[in-house]
Amino acid sequence: MSVGLVIAACGGSSDSDDDSSSTEPAATTATDGSEVVAEPEPEPSDSEPASTEAPDDEPVETVAPEDLEPLTASSRGVTETEIHIGISMLDFDALAELSLVTEGWGDQQSVYQVYIDDLNERGGINGRTVVPHYEFYSPLGTTEADAACLALTKDIETFAVIGGFVGPAETANNCIVETNDTILVGGRQTQDRLAAANAPWVDTPALRERRLDVFLNLLDDQGMLDGRSIAVIGSVEQEDIYDVAADALAQFGITPVIEALNDAPQGDIVATDARWQVLAENVRSAGADTVLLIGSTQGGVRGVSASGLDVEVWALESSGLENLGAETFPEDADGAITITALTDQQQWEDDSMAGCIDLFTAAQPDVELKDPDQHVDGDEQW
Repeated sequence: MSVGLVIAACGGSSDSDDDSSSTEPAATTATDGSEVVAEPEPEPSDSEPASTEAPDDEPVETVAPEDLEPLTASSRGVTETEIHIGISMLDFDALAELSLVTEGWGDQQSVYQVYIDDLNERGGINGRTVVPHYEFYSPLGTTEADAACLALTKDIETFAVIGGFVGPAETANNCIVETNDTILVGGRQTQDRLAAANAPWVDTPALRERRLDVFLNLLDDQGMLDGRSIAVIGSVEQEDIYDVAADALAQFGITPVIEALNDAPQGDIVATDARWQVLAENVRSAGADTVLLIGSTQGGVRGVSASGLDVEVWALESSGLENLGAETFPEDADGAITITALTDQQQWEDDSMAGCIDLFTAAQPDVELKDPDQHVDGDEQW
């Protein structure tokens, strides 16, 4: 069974858990067909402007191109003719060597380039050509992410960075927005990281602190918190969220029967599995019937399965279930519950994706694109 937060599709809409731009109610769905609909946000009051558009009877002023001010080198990464953008990309080859994934996302750089070329052919941004600068990084630790940050923000001095860093490398995002005052679109935020940023930082998912609250509220709405004996198992890369999990559960009248931190480094499969041999016995002794995983999702579902624990698994992070890797089998994750956006197939079928798919297919006719539901393990996930 799965619990999902249904939100706007990708390709022109935010996939945030907290999309305040829409008055449509958010819904949760389960495989049994049940649905819970949250109350919509209230309509703006009479004192708030309903629209920023000019009334029909007022003329809209336009400016002829020849009357525009000449373009200048107006900011870092912005010349008279170009805007330099940094793009950080996951190094799937490095992850595959460690058996953490079985495939990647195709040729990421060529995908970015298709859409950047199209943008430039249509005039770029305000008449300036977009010039991309690419850097790969491994998410295991911050060494490569820090190097990518410095390359994009110091060596090249880009105007903005797209992609950011995920996994244990997440702390390197502040190298971009805090240390080097560069705009970031992507990465993973926490309240503390966002508060330290000196440059604008845009990310679509909800903050993890908010994500935990949303997850628990959705579970409560479906009556799934009643009578639970919950073991909270955290991970070092999300220790800040682990630290507040007990307080979040207390709002629903629940005290965890055990709280434990999996301090094995993410990506160290041997250390993670060894740690779970101990954790599993602690969970069993505490009498838990549910394990709430705060990070390290793959290691958690693998550890629960290997130890034969008779518990339900709730995973705060859906990404670990979406890409199990070579060491974690689908049956290990069977029955796990998470909070997620639209499925890959739902996003693929959304009307907003059609133009994106057509554009890429025209530019890369030799690449075979498949529906996500037709994906075969080991094939690149274009």
